[in-house]
Amino acid sequence: GVADYVIKAPSHIRRLPLMIKTVLEKAELEREHLKADQKIHFQARLLENVSEAIFSTDPNFVITDWNKGAEELYGWSAQEAIGKSFPQLVPTSYPNHDRQQVLEQFRREGFWRGEIIQQHKDGQPLNILSSSTWLKDSAGNLIGAVAINRNISERIQAEERIRQSEMQYRLLFENNPLP
Repeated sequence: GVADYVIKAPSHIRRLPLMIKTVLEKAELEREHLKADQKIHFQARLLENVSEAIFSTDPNFVITDWNKGAEELYGWSAQEAIGKSFPQLVPTSYPNHDRQQVLEQFRREGFWRGEIIQQHKDGQPLNILSSSTWLKDSAGNLIGAVAINRNISERIQAEERIRQSEMQYRLLFENNPLP
């Protein structure tokens, strides 16, 4: 302010180093805040534009965030998904696991990773590789969960075609042995 440009008494001169130090510390703090804000904005853009479905829920599995990858994978817009119960919006089955055991492991260990079958908005089944983790605040209190899901339907279909091809190959040579 204007007081900074008014001629000061000698007593003010003695306080000048402390005042300069305070101003420099404040400027450094503002730079750190700006860098932190830039990092947060970058991470938000990153999460929004990654191809995998990334979404978060509250502790009751009500959707709180839904990225573009989730929109593309499941067919539900963020506006349609946020505020809905994930299990009701996206029916899920655990072909290699018991659902209750998965939930118990998730609650006990704080994470779960595995293959599941989920449903697109149009009812089409999707083979998904899912990785879910509890979210906690800085005090360690549970505030929700985050999941990163990848569509592996093409891989599963390719594996099935290979299995069928191998089976046909075996049948062909078992029924027609070489001389």
